[in-house]
Amino acid sequence: MKTTFFAQHDEDAHAFLKAVFQLPGGILPDHHRQELRMRLDGLANHRSQQALIALCDCLNTQQVAYPGSELRLVFEASFWLDIFPEFTL
Repeated sequence: MKTTFFAQHDEDAHAFLKAVFQLPGGILPDHHRQELRMRLDGLANHRSQQALIALCDCLNTQQVAYPGSELRLVFEASFWLDIFPEFTL
């Protein structure tokens, strides 16, 4: 993933991951689907948002269960317009 979005820019990759770990979001258990959905609120710029979506896709391919449960972790990035639909571009 680093080669796709942050080729030759280690400091950009570091800043991106730092921003991801500080994102607000939500934890949404869905026992019917056996999922624990980790919803991350989106990032401000398009490039970072696309990198976040790619990171979520990469994590989701791992099919990891939350420790001590049968719930599979599912990561998703929401765009701020999804959160605040009353705003328009």
